Amino acid sequence: NFTKDVPVMKINRRESKTNGGYNGFEDTKSALYDLKNDPGQLSPIQDNDIINKYKKIMIEEIKLYDPPHEVLLNYFKD
Repeated sequence: NFTKDVPVMKINRRESKTNGGYNGFEDTKSALYDLKNDPGQLSPIQDNDIINKYKKIMIEEIKLYDPPHEVLLNYFKD
């Protein structure tokens, strides 16, 4: 719905890491920080209940914008 029936280009996000040092999203890690108590983002939150709470909130927000199925599948795996 977001694109209003305008066709969009699909790009394969997985590329070989040997083709010149490509670093895709699969090479990154997610982290959650308490910005009030850790403004320098030095100590990621390790509490799985808090992480899962915010992950759920983020997924529900993203779903409001009718994302491609691959977004949820590729970036929000359990």
